[in-house]
Amino acid sequence: MMIFLLSFLASTVLAIVGFAQARAFVTRRLRYVDAGHGHVLLCRAGGGAEELPARGLPLGILPDERYDEGGVTLEPGDALVVYSDGLIDARPGATLDRDALVRAIREGGSAEQIVERLVGQVWHGQSLPDDLTVVALTCGAEG
Repeated sequence: MMIFLLSFLASTVLAIVGFAQARAFVTRRLRYVDAGHGHVLLCRAGGGAEELPARGLPLGILPDERYDEGGVTLEPGDALVVYSDGLIDARPGATLDRDALVRAIREGGSAEQIVERLVGQVWHGQSLPDDLTVVALTCGAEG
């Protein structure tokens, strides 16, 4: 199984903890728990784009908080992007909206190229008003 814990802590730092077995790479099934802001965008190779639903409060807010697991199956060509609110708030007065994010992701390339493209749209060496975290995962033909 593949489980990713996506959590934005008080400093809005993204922590990803992944445990995987070889079988998960064959099935391309992603199981996740979102313990934070819920900024996750999945662009499907077939043209659709969906936001994975937020599934819980930020980690540590309530000591006994329970988190619901979500799941999604990735198909070859899909791209999953997890980002902090610093990406969409990086340029005061200018909004990087969902459509702009989808367009940038759809330009394709490796996960690294997608991250560089998204960060490049908002950061040009200037001081930022918030953290800026972007993680991308692309699904190849072999899973």
